[in-house]
Order: sequence, then structure tokens, then C-alpha cells
Amino acid sequence: TDDPDILPDMGGNGMVLVANRRTGIYTPPILSSDDILGVVNGEMKTIRRCFKAQLAADPDWNDEVILDLSVKKTGRVSEVSISPHRVERNELGKCLLSEVPKWKFPAFTGELDGGVTQEVVNASFPFSFSKP
Repeated sequence: TDDPDILPDMGGNGMVLVANRRTGIYTPPILSSDDILGVVNGEMKTIRRCFKAQLAADPDWNDEVILDLSVKKTGRVSEVSISPHRVERNELGKCLLSEVPKWKFPAFTGELDGGVTQEVVNASFPFSFSKP
């Protein structure tokens, strides 16, 4: 049927036909470091753009920065902070605080051994910014 409210019967095996005949979509229990690093590496263009904005405001600026973020089970960023905190007030910090919450990570269930559920995954990334 073409009615999206009616799910097809898959023979009683508990599977449901979804997303144009794909079944068994897997959601990992937790984000791996490779998952997180893959998203951050994919966002390097954004990080460079933020750094360029900082250099436009202060051509001699350079610093080492730690980007801390928390990712919810949905894959959305729930918290972002930058160390040292003084950087949050400059162009790089403002840009990162605006852009990082838009990043999308893979969703995860958060289900760990012993019935424990992890609601967020925290990650930290050091960056050294200097002019080429």
C-alpha cells in the first residue's frame, strides 16, 4: 500500500519495512572515537573559517585552544566550551560557539552493560592556531 500510516507485514519476524525497503537499521550503543573524530575532521573547513575570522580581527593572533563538546544520543551537540575561556570572547570563540552546535554526529542508544544508559558522550579536541 502507499499509505504511510499502514506498515507492511514482514511475516511476523519483528522487522518492519522502512526507508524504501531497508530493514534492520543499526544504531550503535555508544559513539566511538573514530565516529567523533570523523565528524570533527569533516568540519575542519568550519574551524578554518572561524580562524580566518579571528585573523581578520587580529592578524597577529595565535593560541592553543581546547574545544570541549557533549553529544546527546540523538547525535546533536548539547554543550560546547572553549579553553582558555578568554577565547570564547574573541572572533574564533564566537564563531565556534555558534557553529559547533550545528554539527551532527551519529545517533547512539547509550545502552551500556548492566542496564546503565549514557545520555551524552563528552569529547575534547586540542587545536594549535598559528599563521602559516
